[in-house]
Amino acid sequence: MNFIVALSCEAKPIINELRLTKQFSPTPFEVFRNDFHQLVVTGIGKVAAAAATGFLLGSSTRKQEVQTYLNVGIAGHGTLQTNTAFIANSISDDQDKAIFYPPQIIDSDFELSRLCTCSHPNQKYEKGLGFDMEAHAFYSIASRSCTRELIQVVKVVSDNEGQSFEYIRPTTVTEYICNHLPSILAFAQELDALAKEISPDLETLGLQERARKLHPFSQSQIFQLDRLINHSRSFDLEEKHLIELIEKSNSPKEAIYNLNTFIDQSRILS
Repeated sequence: MNFIVALSCEAKPIINELRLTKQFSPTPFEVFRNDFHQLVVTGIGKVAAAAATGFLLGSSTRKQEVQTYLNVGIAGHGTLQTNTAFIANSISDDQDKAIFYPPQIIDSDFELSRLCTCSHPNQKYEKGLGFDMEAHAFYSIASRSCTRELIQVVKVVSDNEGQSFEYIRPTTVTEYICNHLPSILAFAQELDALAKEISPDLETLGLQERARKLHPFSQSQIFQLDRLINHSRSFDLEEKHLIELIEKSNSPKEAIYNLNTFIDQSRILS
């Protein structure tokens, strides 16, 4: 599991419970790891969240496995009471028209709520809507390389109309996350179990390796290539056709486009 957390006070309970160790090699963000999890403290805001998510995607030590990503933190809300945890089933942005709908295929006790990522702290509490400053940027980057079911956002309500964000203290944030930590980690475990079910087999890994050698793919293009090849296995597409298609492409970008178009035809027919 990869945890993306904005603040140290939000990350502290997860770090302590999972016994994550701080990494002291030069990195642009604070990173904590054990054998099965890694956590990055991004800092506040969309740019920081996007950069840290991209960094985490590129620095994963388990690249051959399907990865899971969970953004955990606090949020304001127009309806829910403080110290209430919810999963974002719709993620919008105050400056971007794109809206993401993380598929909810795991049963949990969390509330479900829409979430809007804001450029600045929000003081207008719209009914039925949560507010944060990172989730949309996180999801935008992570969803380019990973299965969307395995990218989720869990927030704990820190402020609402009755309690302004101006009175939030780091100790209160840590306490709120601690209160829901068992449920958060159980949800993360369910995501990891799902990832294991859909992880590529050795034959698929071999095909991905062969495909990568056909063009000078960038790191982000390798993520896209691997994902497409993994999807292709669901439709029993012949390896030789996939390899031939990539070989005949004139560039890495064209190879990914052609492969996506080819697989889309099977998606439509299935």
